[in-house]
Amino acid sequence: MRSPQPLPYYVPILGNLMGFMKDFNELFNYARIHFGNTRQPFSVTVLGEELYIVTSPSDISSVYKNTKALDFDPFIHNVAMAFGASRINADKMFERMRSSRGGSAEPDAKVSGSPKSFIEESHENYKLQLHPGPKLEELQRVFLSRVDAYLQFDGLASRIIRSSSESQVKVVSLLDWTSGVLLDASTRAFFGDTLLDVVQPNLLDNFIVFDDGSWKLNYQYPRIAAKAMYDAKDESIAAFESYLSLPHEKRPGATWIITTLESDMRALGMDTQQISSMIFMIYWVVNANAYKLAFWMVAHIVFDHTLLEAVRDEISSCFTPSPGGPHTDQIASLSRLLEKTSLLSSIYHESLRVYNAPMGARTVTSPCSLPSAPDIILQPGRKLLMPYRQIHFDPIAWGREIHRFDAKRFLGPSGEKLKSGNTSFRPFGGGSTHCPGRFLAWREVAVFVACLIWRFDIELAHAESEFPVLDERKPSGGMMGPVKGSKGKSS
Repeated sequence: MRSPQPLPYYVPILGNLMGFMKDFNELFNYARIHFGNTRQPFSVTVLGEELYIVTSPSDISSVYKNTKALDFDPFIHNVAMAFGASRINADKMFERMRSSRGGSAEPDAKVSGSPKSFIEESHENYKLQLHPGPKLEELQRVFLSRVDAYLQFDGLASRIIRSSSESQVKVVSLLDWTSGVLLDASTRAFFGDTLLDVVQPNLLDNFIVFDDGSWKLNYQYPRIAAKAMYDAKDESIAAFESYLSLPHEKRPGATWIITTLESDMRALGMDTQQISSMIFMIYWVVNANAYKLAFWMVAHIVFDHTLLEAVRDEISSCFTPSPGGPHTDQIASLSRLLEKTSLLSSIYHESLRVYNAPMGARTVTSPCSLPSAPDIILQPGRKLLMPYRQIHFDPIAWGREIHRFDAKRFLGPSGEKLKSGNTSFRPFGGGSTHCPGRFLAWREVAVFVACLIWRFDIELAHAESEFPVLDERKPSGGMMGPVKGSKGKSS
């Protein structure tokens, strides 16, 4: 029996820190090749801590199944505290619950058997809200109405417009367009209008600043080294605190999951400030990825005129012609848009493969091994990371041109959608921690991209524009954005 091989380093304590911070994806690539590309578990050392790295699809599947020896809870506990939960409240969220009046729950250390912790109960509630069903349908109805209003030529927000003329031409920032529409629509769909219209009109600006530097929170940067991020976080939490301090009748429109989370956290004895920090954490998780995903999808469509025309042809049957022309056409069949647009779906999945850097995390609680190397024993107390980008760029699974964006990669030989089930494709994780928001993500992005492409005659503002450069150096843990200064402009 042996332990995972450690990647060599020269400076004690620091270990592989510099490579990890500079470009962790490249560090994992280097380490995997260094150990012969066997895809057996190896380890890197960061500030004296040994981290196990898992890059084999079969090993990742095994990690999902072994919930006893490989625990996800410590990761959530640490993130909750990073966002502002006290240790006492973070601990409460993992204690088993007993039901109380009104369907909420409160901790009870004596409970045994079937009752769940707040975290477990919340995960089930996320599924009720975000998996297909009446609650998701209501959420997407509100969201769709917002996107419809914002994606009108005369409804473009002034903040995204770089220049305009009397000839019905407006030059806009694509990243500002995707973030402005999707963040606003999502915020109003989840919280109603009060949060943005009354409490904090600048919430979305603060969110963008926080999201851009949020990786520094994960790595516990001191405030002096990440002031803008921490200031944006504090201002955002303060906005949610003001919102949650209002009587319920003065903040109508909040979706079921938000009111349920608030009620259950109050039942735990958490005060409004602590609840606000947790609601902001959830708000960030919900909103940090969709606008970047939409950005890359639209960028590829606009930079490829043939692809643009093919997408327009495919989505044409999803819209009802309007007397005012295509720029006011309404979506006639949401189900057709979501289920029958195989090319749009392929672009969506390929964007998730190429531009996403999700990272699964577990803590080893008891000795165990993985299928790729049964003789390698993972030791308790170590953190285990699953950088899914390592399997998304595996040539065995995806062919030789793994770094090329292929809009048709997820199409079958007859142009049909490929069936799901590829264990080398994990954009939303898997197992019991499979992201419950994956159904909402497709709905959000599909509606936005389809409306934008169908309603607007969109082209590059400058024919010589270069394709935006991916910012791979930020350890985002999710969708990656473009390098600043290469956001892309369209007209």
